[in-house]
Amino acid sequence: MLHFAGKTILTAQQEKEFIQLGGTSADKVVFNEAELGEALAKSIEAIADVGRYDVLEKIYEAARMENPNLPAIDDIDMPD
Repeated sequence: MLHFAGKTILTAQQEKEFIQLGGTSADKVVFNEAELGEALAKSIEAIADVGRYDVLEKIYEAARMENPNLPAIDDIDMPD
């Protein structure tokens, strides 16, 4: 991802594919902050809808490595 003038540009194929999981067009590669947040949320929901909580845990742990102020995964209620 590149950030420029308040926009985020998806540059890696994996980034584009992740966004597509939530139904965002493969042609869209430039997002403002709100659009990117919505696209990411839709992708997370799609992963949860198919019950891949192991994938969600990996995503969360990666985010936690960047922000250690996030609570440990064991301290978060997870659906069964």
